[in-house]
Amino acid sequence: MFVGEMWVEKRKGNGTQTHGAFTLGSEVKKGKQVAVYWWKRLDEEVEVIRDEKNVVVVNVWGKKLRGVYANRKLRMADWERWLKSFEGYDGMVGDWNAHNPAWDPLCEQVDGRGKRMEEWMIERGWELGQGENGLTWERTRGGRAEESRIDFFISKGPTEWDGGKRYKLLSDHWAIKAEIV
Repeated sequence: MFVGEMWVEKRKGNGTQTHGAFTLGSEVKKGKQVAVYWWKRLDEEVEVIRDEKNVVVVNVWGKKLRGVYANRKLRMADWERWLKSFEGYDGMVGDWNAHNPAWDPLCEQVDGRGKRMEEWMIERGWELGQGENGLTWERTRGGRAEESRIDFFISKGPTEWDGGKRYKLLSDHWAIKAEIV
């Protein structure tokens, strides 16, 4: 299953990245920021429960998985309220837009969101997905390469999920694939 940043063609309000082996389970519309994809062989197993601007929730084999896009413009109080809304899920993958060396090997300084997210993960028993720990975001701005790991999978318990495989599509974010094992 992939969760990725939605790309929507600005003038027409439609379109996003697609791949023949995957089903796009999200509605595509202007202003949408997150999308969910899954292997076509799982079409009968996956049910989309919620599909909103920055949250997609699916049920697969009785597990609730959440894909998120953390808007960088959220104030800290709104960020904390948003994190608290995640109770009752088994795993989450997303673009967290939070910097912390606990998950980003190139991070030199923890930002406020990264600090609060790490505390929240520890307090509630969330663990970073196992597997690939590489960078998940990259772009060139002004001739200078920028890279970080702001996209990752978290779960309640490390043995139930394998969440770290990355796939490069046509975006500045790598798509993250998580598997129930």
